Amino acid sequence: MKKSKYLKGFLGGGLMVLILSLAMVFSVFADDISSSETTLVLEENDTAITFDVVLKADQAFAGAEFAIAPSSGELVYESMSYQNEAIAAAGHVKKIRNGVLYFGFFEGDNVFEAGEYKVATLKYSYLGEEEASIMLASSKIAVVGIEGEGAEAEVYTEAHAGNSENFGVSIKRHRKTPAEKAVDAINALPTDITEADKEAVEAARAQYDALTDEEKAEIPAAVEAKLIAAAAKLAAGDAQTEADAVKDKLALTEAKLTLRLDVLYANLGGFTEAKYTADSYAAYKAALDAATETLAKADATLEELIKADTDLVAARDALVLKSANPMKVKATAKTVKVAKVKKKKQTVAPLKVTGAAGKVTYKKASGAKALTINSKTGKVTVKKGTKKGTYKIKVKVTAVGDGTYKKGTKTVTVTVKVK
Repeated sequence: MKKSKYLKGFLGGGLMVLILSLAMVFSVFADDISSSETTLVLEENDTAITFDVVLKADQAFAGAEFAIAPSSGELVYESMSYQNEAIAAAGHVKKIRNGVLYFGFFEGDNVFEAGEYKVATLKYSYLGEEEASIMLASSKIAVVGIEGEGAEAEVYTEAHAGNSENFGVSIKRHRKTPAEKAVDAINALPTDITEADKEAVEAARAQYDALTDEEKAEIPAAVEAKLIAAAAKLAAGDAQTEADAVKDKLALTEAKLTLRLDVLYANLGGFTEAKYTADSYAAYKAALDAATETLAKADATLEELIKADTDLVAARDALVLKSANPMKVKATAKTVKVAKVKKKKQTVAPLKVTGAAGKVTYKKASGAKALTINSKTGKVTVKKGTKKGTYKIKVKVTAVGDGTYKKGTKTVTVTVKVK
């Protein structure tokens, strides 16, 4: 069997030759390339970034290559390691050019079956301050085939680009403000203040006093109340003075006001059930109900108010947006005989929907009047008496989503030939 020049270049590991030589195929493949992380938040002294490159192939293939591009020169490539045993045993190429990492793996046949592969773990370092990102600049998925028979058979290689919509790592730097540092110092104070805590209380108070009026406005009332209570107890011992009582009452009033504002924000801030996953929204709703009940209690204690507000804010921050609907739609051209159409209408099933989350419906968006579509089944009907020819319509396929995935729509072209 003869080997084509394309396959020889493929096995030889020439990355740029492979990119220029392989035939491109765009319409029949739906391979997806994604990153295991979408957003990474680095604290002040953090520099390490780690994520996986994941390939989901819809058919057997012989290899793949990727171009990973950072948005900033301060994002520095450190290392990579292949995570799949079969991929690690294949032939490899890797190079860095103008900051872009090119790497790939190759075999002489379609030894990799359709499915999901954790291809490699990539490590970068980042010393910058501004937001940055790592994107997939390009990709190729290679499939080996055979043309001809016997001695004249020739191996050929086709390559197509993978879907990179789900690939992207956003890097953000979190720098604590003076107000946040003061909150950390106050929250670190124990609930039961003793003389042994004097140095810690004074240090926290010094951080608070050094803030500007605008920065002090960022401190939650409950946190200020804790600092006031700690300083008061340290100064007065266990004796409850009239001044302490006034401060406690003020702290209680401020804590109740803080909780009331957070409950109001929860009710008016657009946190609707349809946007978030079922589990995260259920936890948020429970925290909101508990906060509302606590706010309605005439004798609610400072501790109860603080806990209700803390739980509500934590649940709100933990809300998880629903993911994109994983629905895939494949349209296959269909043919009907004109003799049959002449007698009566004909129905075909050109659409195949997989992976949809939630109920699926179909709607004709535009196209030939001779074709109609069933909104529930997706079957297409050719009207009786339709003449010979090729007829096309655009169909909008919608999956309503569920507790994890949001509503998704895809528009495809359906082709029916009458001959």
